[in-house]
Amino acid sequence: MKKLVRITAVSVLVISILLAGLGARPASNTFGLGKGNKTNEVPANVWNGTYFPNTAGTGRITRVELLVDDNTPSGVVRMGVYAATPVTLMQDLGYAPVVNGWVSIEGLNIPVTAGTYYYLAFNLQNPNRIRFRTKQEPNSQYSAPYPYDAPLVISDQSSDMPKNGVLSSGPYVMRATVSR
Repeated sequence: MKKLVRITAVSVLVISILLAGLGARPASNTFGLGKGNKTNEVPANVWNGTYFPNTAGTGRITRVELLVDDNTPSGVVRMGVYAATPVTLMQDLGYAPVVNGWVSIEGLNIPVTAGTYYYLAFNLQNPNRIRFRTKQEPNSQYSAPYPYDAPLVISDQSSDMPKNGVLSSGPYVMRATVSR
């Protein structure tokens, strides 16, 4: 009986240590959309920003991704992260080649707060088919055309939501990875 009690006690101790070790690892989670239910041909030189609540927690964005659904992808995409209120650029993420599937920009270090809304934005060099989700919360996506003489602009003005845009209830599939 004593042997059974010791084995049980040691087992509980080992399990506790293992669980504590798992909890000590840096947590990583995402916010945004992981999948969509439709595909849309997105034209070139259009700023597309979708705002999402940060449900991943307080930490730092380390990666931003866009889901392309195009058998003949072309060009590059420029991405950015914006604070949602007011809409101001937090970081221009630069360019990535457009591929069929997840296009990502990694190695980021953008501080974010849990429960706060952020715009994940993109602008394509060439038209490409991008996944989106219908029946999402209203006004969660905003698109605005840019003049052709200013391709792939990610604005950094004090109030830099592009003018003459439209609100939509079909946000594009983008997500941000937050490491805590």
